Amino acid sequence: MARHAEKFWVGKGHMAVLGEIRSWIPKILVFLGGLMWAALIVHGYQAQLVAPGNVNTEVVAQYYDRSLRLIEAGQRGNAFEKWLVGAHEDEQWLHESAKTIRELYREDLGEEADRILRALALRRGEKAIFPDGELDTEYRHEVERWLHAGQGKAWHFELYLAAGKDIEISDSYQQENDILLRRYVGASLFHLAIAGIGLICAGLWVFGKQKEYPRSSRVPDAWPAVFVLGLYFLSEILLQPWLWIIGTAYQIYYALGGIAELYALYDLLWRGFSTIFLTVLFLKNPVHLWRVFGLRQRVDWILVMAAMAAISALDWVIFLLAPVSELDPTDFMESAQPALPELATLLFSSVILAPVFEEIVFRGFLFQGLRKKTGAIWAAVISTVFFALVHTQYDIWGWLSVGLMGSAACYMTLRTGSLKSAIALHALGNLIITLDVYFLYQHPV
Repeated sequence: MARHAEKFWVGKGHMAVLGEIRSWIPKILVFLGGLMWAALIVHGYQAQLVAPGNVNTEVVAQYYDRSLRLIEAGQRGNAFEKWLVGAHEDEQWLHESAKTIRELYREDLGEEADRILRALALRRGEKAIFPDGELDTEYRHEVERWLHAGQGKAWHFELYLAAGKDIEISDSYQQENDILLRRYVGASLFHLAIAGIGLICAGLWVFGKQKEYPRSSRVPDAWPAVFVLGLYFLSEILLQPWLWIIGTAYQIYYALGGIAELYALYDLLWRGFSTIFLTVLFLKNPVHLWRVFGLRQRVDWILVMAAMAAISALDWVIFLLAPVSELDPTDFMESAQPALPELATLLFSSVILAPVFEEIVFRGFLFQGLRKKTGAIWAAVISTVFFALVHTQYDIWGWLSVGLMGSAACYMTLRTGSLKSAIALHALGNLIITLDVYFLYQHPV
């Protein structure tokens, strides 16, 4: 063995062997960085999983309240409304919800979980069994006053009405639920309108004269793929201590009486970290970011709307294929009832910060940086998979949906030579989702 090694060393020459060893060092470092990044993704995904003792009870209660209200209104609605809210799947949803509450939420919700379970059983047509004392005259009067004041969740209304008729409370409850149903129908019609406009734009784009775009991306050819991947992994790894630093600083500030709206600054600091890190290391002059990624171009709204229609159609297919199962509401709700300043902060984060910073990282440095070395298809696959996986709050079906957005953004970037249309698509998608969640689950009825 030693003779073979000596022959190899002498035959190739000392400098050649050292050069070959040095050429493998970056690849080994990237591989190790990728393993660390994968470990962070797995840890982030596991941290998002619901576990007893780690539940935002206000968000969970708000989710079930709105869901039960929507079911109640939908079951009284017309054929279109029944179809829209998926009345044919109510039985399965009620079953999955009861199972989830028993397994995950019962410990945290306490007595409220028992009331939700009894309301779910009522919705399944089962007879309500009330514990001793819950139908006492004093308790009923207290609940009655409470419900007349417009307070209480869906299960409080449903359990009270199941034990006795009160026309005024019943009418009030149904009116509130009808308001929620109208919001849901309105949001659905808005989505259909967006899809319709998108289909028209798709027709104009396919059958009309193809638009000529300025020169393609000016990403330097000197960016080796191994360094693009390596620096991306490094930025994600260094982000973790940075998150701890700014998170601790924000918690101390808030504990000392600071205003919650400064959360927008915290969001800006953590979302912008990877973008700034990669910009400083890859570009000799960070100001050239606008030129390198074609950010001076105009948004191609016809292409954006056409892409949005395609994404909506494929999302609908994913929705039909995905099994009916219980959701974790904390995946898409940050708080139960945000005030308008909190909504403004949320919109700033989801519609401005996230699209800009994420597109620069994933469609800018990753996709554009890799495609001249790996080809556009592999660059799109790698950047889209990474983009989906960093959304650790979702399951496989959510990752597919995020991947659709990432794939469309890659195509638009390649087609236009600019990130601007991809940013607009990302912002429009996030705007629709954020407003949907707010008006359905968070805005008072």
